[in-house]
Amino acid sequence: DGLALAADQAKVRLSLPDVPPIDYSQPFGTIAAEVSKLLLPPGTRLLTADPVEQASVDAVINGPVAVPLDLAASPPLTDILAGWRDRGGDIEVKSFSFAQGPLSVSGEATLALDGNLQPLGAGTVTASGLSEAVEILLRDGLIPAERAMVARATAKALERTGAEGKAEAKFALSLQNGILSFGPAPLLQVPPIEWQ
Repeated sequence: DGLALAADQAKVRLSLPDVPPIDYSQPFGTIAAEVSKLLLPPGTRLLTADPVEQASVDAVINGPVAVPLDLAASPPLTDILAGWRDRGGDIEVKSFSFAQGPLSVSGEATLALDGNLQPLGAGTVTASGLSEAVEILLRDGLIPAERAMVARATAKALERTGAEGKAEAKFALSLQNGILSFGPAPLLQVPPIEWQ
């Protein structure tokens, strides 16, 4: 929709194999992206609405994707995504990182699409500033009040003193049925993606 994003620096690399994949075990392509000082569009927030200090991802898209040669006669995006999902397609995130406000995270994950073409996945994360981030989400009503005690207790239980003397947490992160959970604690509801 003509949306422009401003950042101090952004790099994107996309690599496609010479031969397209024939099954889920072969890569459709790899993507790597890095951005720093990314300004979020008005009305958009991640942890906060402040600029994203740094974010990066290095991922492999596995499985065949039916990309039409004639884009004018292309089937709907939902059909393309459903076909990729039904052939076992997934995204192997070899590494990711994100820093905004008090929160800094890094890790790895595997993502796929569920029956409603919504993301699901699981990964492992190392985070600093987790308790502070939970407090921001609670303050702004993004974590329901009835989950406050569990979210606070889980964050505190996961944190240990890291190499730099700051509290650091290592935990499993999962996304299923639109609920993002860390460790055993449901954290927040993720808005559904409306594919165009």
